[in-house]
Amino acid sequence: MRMAFTERLWESVGEVFARILAHPFLTGLTDGTLDEAAFRFYVVQDALYLRDFARGLSVLGAKAPEDDWLVMFCEHARPPSSWSGHCTKVSSALGT
Repeated sequence: MRMAFTERLWESVGEVFARILAHPFLTGLTDGTLDEAAFRFYVVQDALYLRDFARGLSVLGAKAPEDDWLVMFCEHARPPSSWSGHCTKVSSALGT
């Protein structure tokens, strides 16, 4: 019997995926042993990435040849309304 496309994909990346799951950062994050300084660094870097990713989506929207595409990119660039105040709370909790 022939394997489904997604099964072939998972099989092809199985070793890499296992190494990712075994990475000390992820194991520390999931079992609670991650150093606080490493977590702080991660949160700050993630916020910087997300900010610039949103900017990139906005640029794509500005260059989109279709109005529907412009709207889609801009909507995806905007954080969900549920994030209102969340970033400030996280920043305060981390002392950054």
